[in-house]
Amino acid sequence: MNSIVIQQITQPVKQIVGGLLIVAILTASIFMQVTLNQVLAILLGSVVCLLWFNNKVYGLTSAVIFFLIKPFWLRLAYHVDMSMYGNAGFDLLGITPSLILIGLISSHIYLSIIEKKKLNPDRTRILISLFTALCFLSIFFPTNSIFVGMAGFQRNILPNMLILFLAASVIKTKEDILILVKSLAVVGLISILYGIGQFIVGIYPWEILWMKDVGFANSTAGWLTIGLRGIEFRIFSMFYYRTDFFFTNVLIFSLIMAYAKSLTGFMRFVKISFYICWFVMMIITFERTPLIMSFMALSIVYYLNATQKKRKMLLTIAITLAIASYSTLLVFEPYLKSSGVESLIRLAEMTNPLEAGSIHDRTDNYWGPSLDIIKANPIGVGIGNGSGTKASGQLDLADTGNIHTHNELLQKILETGILGGILFLLLILSIFKDSLRLSKVDGTMHHFGIAMTTCVLVFMMSSMITLTFSGGRGLTFWLLVGVMLSMLDKHRLKKSAMNLLRESNA
Repeated sequence: MNSIVIQQITQPVKQIVGGLLIVAILTASIFMQVTLNQVLAILLGSVVCLLWFNNKVYGLTSAVIFFLIKPFWLRLAYHVDMSMYGNAGFDLLGITPSLILIGLISSHIYLSIIEKKKLNPDRTRILISLFTALCFLSIFFPTNSIFVGMAGFQRNILPNMLILFLAASVIKTKEDILILVKSLAVVGLISILYGIGQFIVGIYPWEILWMKDVGFANSTAGWLTIGLRGIEFRIFSMFYYRTDFFFTNVLIFSLIMAYAKSLTGFMRFVKISFYICWFVMMIITFERTPLIMSFMALSIVYYLNATQKKRKMLLTIAITLAIASYSTLLVFEPYLKSSGVESLIRLAEMTNPLEAGSIHDRTDNYWGPSLDIIKANPIGVGIGNGSGTKASGQLDLADTGNIHTHNELLQKILETGILGGILFLLLILSIFKDSLRLSKVDGTMHHFGIAMTTCVLVFMMSSMITLTFSGGRGLTFWLLVGVMLSMLDKHRLKKSAMNLLRESNA
């Protein structure tokens, strides 16, 4: 009782003190004439920390959203600072979201060790710990510089993968999960609306010149080319890059599909709007991978939710639609290839994916050279930054010093060796097994299990041709894995309690 009274007294005090602190920091920042970049870093960082100390679910969710949409604030601050001061100053905003997450994750792991809590109570967390340890050791590989290795570890492991531990500790109830799902749904919808808006009005001066001198020189058919060619460079600035935009929203799409019946009231409007806008985005971009991932997600969610009788019908419908779509592509393939539009040409190549130009490009310029380096360095060349691994000893195969694999498993093997590749593959398989197990549990856990099974399958598919487990998309994926492990912990405790009750009754 006393603890409840104390909490009721201290809660508003915390909020008032936190609010005054934010005001004080902003006032000091303005008088010190710091850049908008730094003001936003302090303000948004303070808001996240204030939310964290008041409610850990809100704090973690806001920290993830801050990480995802940081590029939007960066671009805004850059334009303002350049127009006011002529320079952007120190990029505090660029590192703040990562630093906050690293601080929260590190403190959680430290406290768990101090309090002698079991850090790795399951197979998945044991595997991720082993893989993390191997990545840390790879920092010191002689084929790479320690500085690059530490930067790569910070980018790909801290906070990216280790957010799993924090999520497993913070998000514990079905209400917590719904808060996360709703927050991500709103952010996803805003990002798509932002993208569509950029597509409609965000035409740069050089694009206007292109349309005048090239696109519309002979006919009005040039709008399609400029629309499809320019969109990938414009619309994705709310997230890090177009892959972050697409893949993160595929995860959000999967969550919304799985929790469709739980999203009522205003969230029903958000859900329907997301579906419509995501469909529009797929049409105006013609990006093959997210399009396939979205249809896969839709099929998997419906299949796992269906009865045995309906599953047979769904399989029949899916096969029929696949044959019809393929037949349509075959009919229109000559027209698509002669359109002069790169995205439509790539769409036409789906009639024979193994002969697609993008596959040949990856085989010749990415997968082949990567395999050569792996053969020469079976223990790896050291962890690198995001989509590129910088290996100073392999410059003969990577003229710029950056090796791009365009394959997640190849990337892990390249960086951490064959052992690292095996550990990572086992980790993903373990996560898939956990998600299937959770999908068979009743209630909210069942819905999240379906969502995670979908997410793992679509990410495993896309990881064969690109990198899906790093950046904002990776952070979101590992966050959801942590939530899944939390639900499994809860299910195990509930099952143990019921077994003890049965034994006591017997």
